[in-house]
Amino acid sequence: MKDRAAPAAQSQPSCGPEAATDESGSWKYRVGVAGIAQRAEVEALRRVAYRGAAQFEWNDEATLDWSAADDAGTVLALWDAAGTLLSTTRASVFGRTSQAEEFLEYSLDGIDVPAPMLVLSRVATTPEAARGGLFGWLRFAYLSALSATPLRSVVAVVYEGAPHSVSMRRSGYEFFEPRHSWDTEAQARTRPLLAVLAQQRFAHSLQVRSAALAGNAADVRIDTAEIAAALNAQCMRAGQSQ
Repeated sequence: MKDRAAPAAQSQPSCGPEAATDESGSWKYRVGVAGIAQRAEVEALRRVAYRGAAQFEWNDEATLDWSAADDAGTVLALWDAAGTLLSTTRASVFGRTSQAEEFLEYSLDGIDVPAPMLVLSRVATTPEAARGGLFGWLRFAYLSALSATPLRSVVAVVYEGAPHSVSMRRSGYEFFEPRHSWDTEAQARTRPLLAVLAQQRFAHSLQVRSAALAGNAADVRIDTAEIAAALNAQCMRAGQSQ
């Protein structure tokens, strides 16, 4: 869950919960893209979530502040109908393996991670939302957008024993032990692993997530077009396009 400097890019516009409305007025949660206007709530949620992490100890909370990597990436967020941020993750696009390794501070040597790749980091969820499985909607959101992008793989650092690792395996992620790491941000309490989702498993993963979340589908609005547009903008900046 790194914060290495991603390729330079313009800051994304504010896209908070107030920016979208649902004609039915019946949705309970919304997933979209957070911008600089939401930096305070994103930073606060990251701090709370990382202080309570059982799998690692974070070295310096200042590194959880909104940074150039957030400006360059796509910060996904889930809000409730009242506009309270409940869950977030950062999705960063890289056109070369070496860039992703520098960002993650983990070696991808010996692991098939085709570029362009989507690297996930800065996962943070309130305890209540975590118990309710709401982070699953963020995963569903980026999976729904992948088919509209040239992305060929998804990768993330996942600590062994993390609650969401079980559902990730069911969704088609493969887990690998990195050959080398130089993590400067966290002290691992459990074994860090690299979770990789290959392009040929995108559709399967989306289907699994869809089935798992189907019972609550009417409660959540996902701005898929907004998310896909943000990811494609990153792909263009990385020199990768469909």
